[in-house]
Amino acid sequence: MKKAGHTIAHVFDPLHLLKNMRNNLWNNVVSKWNGSEAVKFNLNTLDDLLQLEHDIETRQKFKKLHPTSPFPKDKMDLSPIRFLLSEPLIVGLEEQSRPAAKYLGEYLKHMRFFDRATTDDEMDNDARFSALNNVLAYFKTLGG
Repeated sequence: MKKAGHTIAHVFDPLHLLKNMRNNLWNNVVSKWNGSEAVKFNLNTLDDLLQLEHDIETRQKFKKLHPTSPFPKDKMDLSPIRFLLSEPLIVGLEEQSRPAAKYLGEYLKHMRFFDRATTDDEMDNDARFSALNNVLAYFKTLGG
């Protein structure tokens, strides 16, 4: 929720927060510390994997996992976000040797945790709040 003075200017629903998380990767460079080095990542990290010329196997793997551009024409379209939240894509990124790809996978995994915690009607409230607290703690570790 954003406040303007004493009145509420805008209330975010979970769907818009999820889109904002993805748009943060689109519009900004996010950083996470890896020892003494800040590793920077964003959607260009995935785009780079989709266009690798020297590693055809990796490029083909990620094109199967994410068949469209990570930069959709419509920022409000949910289908590109669903591609980003797929388990095989996240695992594939986390298995990469490139730290930026691993951290992008970690970011997307926390987006998926958020999505599940805010949309899964079967999740009990203790699990829901625990997941949301974990997501919040993770995002506090990021810079950028």
